[in-house]
Amino acid sequence: MTMQFQSVAAMRLGSRTIVGLALVGALIALPTSATAGEIGGSERFGIGLVVGYPDVGLSINYFFTSSVSLQIDPTFYLGDHDDAIGGRVDLLFWMQKLAAWEVAELLWFWGPGANLGLGLGNHRRYAFGIEFPVGIGLRFYRAPIDVNLEAVPRLYLVEDTVLRIGGALNARYYF
Repeated sequence: MTMQFQSVAAMRLGSRTIVGLALVGALIALPTSATAGEIGGSERFGIGLVVGYPDVGLSINYFFTSSVSLQIDPTFYLGDHDDAIGGRVDLLFWMQKLAAWEVAELLWFWGPGANLGLGLGNHRRYAFGIEFPVGIGLRFYRAPIDVNLEAVPRLYLVEDTVLRIGGALNARYYF
C-alpha cells in the first residue's frame, strides 16, 4: 500500500511539472508588444503561474495605477494526507526600483491580503486567514513579463489560530 501511494504522489508531481512547463513555454511564445515600463501603465492585466509553499496555481495581477495592484491567486494543494483548493487575494503596493539593468528592473512590494483553503476528500477542513506578502519583482524591458519572489506571513483565524510563513514564486505575462 505504501508503494502505491508513493507512485500516486510521483504521478501528481510529474503532471504538475508537465503542466507548469507547458504554461511557461506558452507564455514565452506569446508575442512581445509591451515593455517593462508599460506593465502597470498600458499593460495592466497579467496572468501566469504561481509555485510556492504550500500550494501551486494561477497568478493573476491587475494594476489600478503604476504602483498599486490586486493579486489574485486561485491555487490547489496536493498533500501527503490531504488535498485542498483555495486562494489568495492581496492588495500590493509597488515601491521604487531597487536596481535596473539593460534587460530588466528590480522593484520591491508589500501589501495586506487574505487567504482561504477548503479541504477535499476525507479531510473536509477549511481555513481562513490574513496575510502580508513582502517581495521583490523583476520586470523585463523587452517582454511584458514579470517574475516575483515573495515571503508571505499568514495568520490563520478559522479552524486553527496559527501563524505560518509561506512563500511563492510567480511569473506573469501582461497585456
